[in-house]
Amino acid sequence: MGAIVAALKQLDAALAADPAFVDALLLAAKLRLADGAEYAPMTALRHARRVRLLEPDLPAAIVTEGLARFVLDDSVRARGLLERFLSLPPENINPSSRAAAEEALGLLAARRGDVDEAAQRMERVLAIRPERAQTHYGLAVVADARGDLVAKERHLEAALQRDALLLPARHERFLLLMRAGRHEEAAREKRILEVLRPLRDDGGIMFSDDYAGRARLWGDLAQLLPENLTCREMRVRELAMARDHGAAADEGDAALRAGFASIQLVAETAFAHARLGRAEAARATMAHLARCNVANGQQLEASLQREVERLLQLAPERAKQ
Repeated sequence: MGAIVAALKQLDAALAADPAFVDALLLAAKLRLADGAEYAPMTALRHARRVRLLEPDLPAAIVTEGLARFVLDDSVRARGLLERFLSLPPENINPSSRAAAEEALGLLAARRGDVDEAAQRMERVLAIRPERAQTHYGLAVVADARGDLVAKERHLEAALQRDALLLPARHERFLLLMRAGRHEEAAREKRILEVLRPLRDDGGIMFSDDYAGRARLWGDLAQLLPENLTCREMRVRELAMARDHGAAADEGDAALRAGFASIQLVAETAFAHARLGRAEAARATMAHLARCNVANGQQLEASLQREVERLLQLAPERAKQ
């Protein structure tokens, strides 16, 4: 079970006990707006609306509803909510939410053809959060509207350096390469799109129970993008969801030996070993957490260690089934 899935289960339990638990509603909405198999913007919108019925002026609720409406293409209401959020006193706005709101408003401005406003908003975002891939994609859209294909390619490259799986940027780069007659590069980009699109588009395999099929696609993508950590994390996760714990453990071990490391990769690999009753391998895998930048490191490590020990205790029973 992935970290987001586990968190959502805990939040669902909290909300079953207290449907008006504002912090749980907002965190669940945030997780439902994140890319991945748990992406559900309509659910995020319902959670945000519930909070705003309870606390209409809560800044976090205003921006969350605005972002949910933005991804659901409710442009008019999204714009009103996000502009209202940005008009609040600065001390009520955290930098991450400000960046997300500015970015969404910039993309809305680009859709309206207001490229100057779009550019200004995107530049403000980069001043706050220079690591945001979506912002560089937004500047690529602006450059395209201005007919500056050199700047467009530069921003697409910057976006994909920050998030190699950003589907709109991949699509625009493919079109740009085709237009420039760079057919070999375009062919590779097309292949990446063919594998990535089913994993990112709403519908199809992304929302099915075909975990093995998704694992296969993530493996194909890892071969096309050999430096990408997310492909490896997701392949191990989907193999675990498919209950192919041996393959999940092997893939995770290989990724860790290759120099990849993240909390999710370490945890999923250790859990796979634990489900197979491999105590020594599971505990050795957990040592790789020392390579990860972990907030609340000791607390998180203790929690993950407890889960490993719990799974090890269950392994003999699982083997009998």
